[in-house]
Amino acid sequence: MNCLLVFVVLVGAAFASKKNEANINIYLHLSDDAAQSDVNANYATTMHYAQCEMEPNPNQPASLHHHVHGSIEMPQLGDGEMTMSFHLTGFNVSDDFKDHNHGLQIHEYGDMEHGCVTIGELYHGEHVQGHANPGDLGDLHDDDRGNVTDTRKFDWLTIGHEDGILGRSLAILQGDHTSHTAIIACCVIGRSHAH
Repeated sequence: MNCLLVFVVLVGAAFASKKNEANINIYLHLSDDAAQSDVNANYATTMHYAQCEMEPNPNQPASLHHHVHGSIEMPQLGDGEMTMSFHLTGFNVSDDFKDHNHGLQIHEYGDMEHGCVTIGELYHGEHVQGHANPGDLGDLHDDDRGNVTDTRKFDWLTIGHEDGILGRSLAILQGDHTSHTAIIACCVIGRSHAH
């Protein structure tokens, strides 16, 4: 199996270098059933950590003037309640935007090749029971200096598992979570070390 994989990668690399315009993405999912069984048995007692480094949306309307950045840390024990700790700055606090609620959403993809335009639609986790819109996380409220320092808990989200939030994105909206306003910032949710 490994020899075949090396051959495929070498042939793909040679082809890409001749074309000089091809991108090669290789996704591997190799599992050993016995090892996978051990992982599943320990999942419930294992701490999982994710983090998201928020960046301003380069495609937001210029009139909004938000420059949101900062980090969101997400620890979770097994499939228990997930905590999100927000440390964000750069919300526009001019008279038109002061003390504004901003919707927080999880989107399907962690693809920020073109800023927040390519993060896909709102996340609809198949394993989530009792939540019509599991990707809708309510509102963030910025203070009079344009900062958000807050902690929230979510009992329906999971970092791991096939349909979890790892590798997806978080997006912050100009308006509240019930509006369909511009995305002012986004980030990719990635696995991290303990916070």
